[in-house]
Amino acid sequence: TKMHYNDPKMNANYQGDEQLTEADRLLATLREKESSGQYNVVNEYGYVGAYQFGAQRLQDLGLVKKGATNKDLTNPDVWTGKYGVTSREMFLNRPDVQDAVALKHLAMLEKQLAGSATSKKDLVGKIFAAHLLGVNGSKNLSNVDANSTSGLDYYKLGASLVSEPEIKPKNSYISNMAKNVEADLSTFTTDAADAIADAMGKFGSEAYKFLTGKKFTKD
Repeated sequence: TKMHYNDPKMNANYQGDEQLTEADRLLATLREKESSGQYNVVNEYGYVGAYQFGAQRLQDLGLVKKGATNKDLTNPDVWTGKYGVTSREMFLNRPDVQDAVALKHLAMLEKQLAGSATSKKDLVGKIFAAHLLGVNGSKNLSNVDANSTSGLDYYKLGASLVSEPEIKPKNSYISNMAKNVEADLSTFTTDAADAIADAMGKFGSEAYKFLTGKKFTKD
């Protein structure tokens, strides 16, 4: 099978290919909602990348030093160098890093929310709402962000990705995926084509592992 990073099947609405894993769909859907799938965007409030992370969350993820604000992200000195990312510009041009830390971010939310979820569908809905509003803000789904987008909108989007509701979700639904991706990412360099090819074979998710943003293929 041959697929490209920019393959139409990466569209979040595409549901017909078994090669698209749950992680692929989670990330593709969130990317489309946050940035129309663009990795190199910065919004008017200084949130960056495909998943629109702010300085606070980037600190939680280990990429930015404590105390930094969104305005500070233009200063290379506030970046920790984790995963080889030493500036905002480099972060914006590293889809591999953005995808991996987004999955880690979702796993962190999962850990906080799994205890209150009634099903897998409910859990993913809550995770998406918390991405928008934070864990506390998402407790009231009528809350909105600075763009007047409600937690309920994101809850419905996340829940729509799960076709089989469970009585009680497993805490490791996203966490295990994130651990594998981060472990591999720690070996990546800026010139990562070979490592990416290895990762594709190791984890078997072609769509998700096309991390360079180039027309990179895997036969």
